[in-house]
Amino acid sequence: MDLKTMKKNIAIMLLLAMVLLLAACGGATATAPDEKTIENVLSSELVEEKSDELFIGEITEIKLDEVNDNKVNITKAGEYMLSGSFEGQIVVNTQKDSKVKLVLSNAEIKNNDCCILVMQADKVILSTEDGSTNSIICGGDFRAGSKVDGAIYSKDDLQLSGHGSLSISCDGGHCAVSKNDIEIKNIDLSIKADKKGIKAGDELNMKSGIVNIEAGTEGIEALIVNIEDGTLNIISGDDGINAAERNSKPLDEPEVNILGGDITICAGGDGIDSNGDINISGGSLTVNEIGGADYQALEADGKCNITGGKQKLL
Repeated sequence: MDLKTMKKNIAIMLLLAMVLLLAACGGATATAPDEKTIENVLSSELVEEKSDELFIGEITEIKLDEVNDNKVNITKAGEYMLSGSFEGQIVVNTQKDSKVKLVLSNAEIKNNDCCILVMQADKVILSTEDGSTNSIICGGDFRAGSKVDGAIYSKDDLQLSGHGSLSISCDGGHCAVSKNDIEIKNIDLSIKADKKGIKAGDELNMKSGIVNIEAGTEGIEALIVNIEDGTLNIISGDDGINAAERNSKPLDEPEVNILGGDITICAGGDGIDSNGDINISGGSLTVNEIGGADYQALEADGKCNITGGKQKLL
C-alpha cells in the first residue's frame, strides 16, 4: 500500500469515528463523510507536509521588461514569476522567517553589480520554469567596501532548482554565493566565474541536476560539500572542490562527501581539497589534476575514505 492510499484510509477511518461519536452523544443520525470532505482533509495534510516546496496563494507576476526602475524590491513571502529582460538588481528583504520563491520564466537579468541580492529571508528558492532558458549576467563592478561579491549573493539559505536552464556569469567575482547553505535540485545550471563558481558559508548540497562550472579559482567551496546525485563538470584554475574551514564555526570539521552522481573535474590546483576528511561511497569520479607536482587529485588534511563508487584519478 502506498503512502497516499494509506493516508486516505486513515482519513476515512478518523472521519467515520468522529461521525459515530457525535451520533452517540447527541442521538443524531450518523451520516458518512462524502468523498469531497475526505479529499479536503488529504489536501490539507499534503500542503502541510510540503510547506517548504509549495507556496499557497496567488503567484505575483513581474514582467521585467515593464519595470521602469533599476531595482525590484521583494519585501513579502510568496512566489514571484519573473519574465523578460532587465538591467538592474532584484532585492529580497523580508521577515526573517519568510520563504520566497523566484521563478525565472525566460528571464535575462544584467547588472554591473550583484544581480540578485538576498538581504534577509528564511530561505530563497531560485527556480526555473519548466522548459525555460534564463540568464544572469554580472559585470563584477561591486560597490567599494561591500562584502557582496557574487552575481547571486544571499545572506540566508539558497536553493537553485527547477526543470529549466540557467546560465550565470560574473566577470569580476563569484557566480552564486550564500553565507549559509546552498541546495541544487534538478536544474540545468551553467556557471562561468572569474573567481569561485559556487560558494556556501555552511553546506553545499547537490541532490540532482546538471551543473557545468568554469571558474578562475575554486569551482565549489563550502564548509561541507555533499554530492548525492546528478552530473557535475568542473574546470577550475585552482581546486575543483574545496571544503574550507570557517572562522565563525571553528568547531565544525570541513568535509567532502560523495554518495553518488557523475563527477568530472579538471583542476589547476587539487582536484578535491578538504581541510578535513574526504568520504567517497558511491558515484563516478574522474579527476584530471593539471597543476603539477605540488597538487593532488585528492588532498585531505584528515582522512580520505573510499568505500565505493568508481574513481579515475589522473
